Amino acid sequence: MQEELLIAFRASTFKLEYMTNDRIDAMGGSHGTLNIATLSVMDLCVEEFLKGIDFKLSFKNTKELDLDRVIKRLLEVTDYYKVDRSNAALIIALVLYFMGIDTRAGVPAGNRKLGALCRIAAGVPRGGMVTFTSPKLGNKVSAFPALMAVYEELLKNGLAKVKGKNIPFGTIGTLYMHSVLGEDIVLPEIIIKGTEIAVKAIYDSMNGIGMMMYNGMADKISAALLGSGVMLEIVHPDANVRYDNDYIPSSHLVGKIAARTVGLPEKIHLNVTDKEFDTGQIIGDIALILKDSGTPTVICMMGLCDLFAMFKEWLVWTGGPTITPIASLGGEAWIAMQLLLENEGDVEEVSHSIMSMRNNWFDPEISKISLNIIASKAQEYYKGPVTTSLLLSTEGVKIKAVYTRALKAYSMFSEGKGIEEIVKYFEDVRKEKVEESSSQFCSKYFGRKIKVKLLRVEPLGRIAKKGEGIGKFWSLDPDIDVRVEIDDMVYVLERLCEICIPKVAMGEYDDPDYKIAVESASIFIQELSYSGVVLFNVTVPLCVGVAMKKGEPRDLSEGATKAAYISGNIPGTLLKCSNVSKVARELTVQIGKDGF
Repeated sequence: MQEELLIAFRASTFKLEYMTNDRIDAMGGSHGTLNIATLSVMDLCVEEFLKGIDFKLSFKNTKELDLDRVIKRLLEVTDYYKVDRSNAALIIALVLYFMGIDTRAGVPAGNRKLGALCRIAAGVPRGGMVTFTSPKLGNKVSAFPALMAVYEELLKNGLAKVKGKNIPFGTIGTLYMHSVLGEDIVLPEIIIKGTEIAVKAIYDSMNGIGMMMYNGMADKISAALLGSGVMLEIVHPDANVRYDNDYIPSSHLVGKIAARTVGLPEKIHLNVTDKEFDTGQIIGDIALILKDSGTPTVICMMGLCDLFAMFKEWLVWTGGPTITPIASLGGEAWIAMQLLLENEGDVEEVSHSIMSMRNNWFDPEISKISLNIIASKAQEYYKGPVTTSLLLSTEGVKIKAVYTRALKAYSMFSEGKGIEEIVKYFEDVRKEKVEESSSQFCSKYFGRKIKVKLLRVEPLGRIAKKGEGIGKFWSLDPDIDVRVEIDDMVYVLERLCEICIPKVAMGEYDDPDYKIAVESASIFIQELSYSGVVLFNVTVPLCVGVAMKKGEPRDLSEGATKAAYISGNIPGTLLKCSNVSKVARELTVQIGKDGF
């Protein structure tokens, strides 16, 4: 038995691409994601900081700071991953910001801003907020509605009581924007009125284009950031303005009003440490970076939104409780980076601190292995303290996941069961685990006693004929029935995606509990739909079967793929199974020949 278990572990983890149905190697070239490049940027940043490099953004009278040289090195990292340089500049600026680097220094001559510093180093032109897009929440919008709404108000009514033609001749610079007229009277009024208009325009546009408006708070964060960026293009970004009997940077007031407009919490807290942040300041600081940036793509803006997963307030779905596509990073890396700076790079201590972050996810095991895969991929290029801490916090989970599946598969094969029955057993276990955990989450979220159960899942055959091409994969064209109990009521939601979800979206229902039932079923299915991020339910029993010589690798691979009704929900499972089975067969031959 020991030989078979060892073969199963080594074969199923022989390559990272064998562990997931996602295109992990393509991700290393920044296709569809920037999370791996971001991890390498973090690794290098922390290492440089721990060496004593001066990261401070200062008002120093010199052509180049140490920070400039660090940014150039970081651009070499992003170039390795073929990251678009506008995206690279924004990633680097955000990582440096959350390392504690100021967003600005100095007024006026020699003024430095973090966003501009990174953009200029990257050699890309400033695009302006009108070129920015929101993250993709189904659909997406640009910042244009905010720009249009603010300028329409400017032309119609103006934003300030003080009119430009009435300002005394010679009142410029210090006498205006760094004195009572500008910082106490004009700017506060413009910022409060204009930011509300800008942010609301983005939010209303997102609603009008059919974007998901309850994706944690991603919709609110996106509207706040884009609207704030537009306002910081208009108002003086370096003033200290009067607000609530105090003086704060103009960017912070913009962020504060933006956060208030969309209903974000006033304070947010870092996971693990509970460190408190002012939401308005973060929104304003990031918006200041954005308005000085190039033309980042939607993938970069999705990564920007994802970083809010580091906070406890459940701002985005990438912070749990459902697993996310392997293209998302989650909050652990951002937290690990900050903890490493505080404890002088103690990787072991950091790994212990972040180890429990995904314990309350629907499937903690799968979500932690997914993070392990991402960190492992980043370490193929650069082995640094951030990725090492992520690996240390998840490696044991991965080992145990393979071991327990291999042991159970060996037992079931020994009882005479076949590969399809065994793989289906593991798939059923995951389904039941998610049924229970999503029921608990929905019960707490909706304040009702809710229980969900999957009745049927298969391809609908709407786009392609069932069993042909993408018609084999239910995640690309789902036909799903779910049973939902709410207190003493039972809802059997037949054809959830074809009938029930469109019915709710179009308001074609009278029973408010029907909407809760559909939303509970959707949350549950969302988790199942990303099951392919980890293929151990399929590949581990397959490798055990090959090692035990329970059939030809090709036949076992086909049987395992056929039974993978959850994990095999996107294309690629059969190819992964075929490759893994070949490795298992080769290891079986070698070990059988030479023994231990």
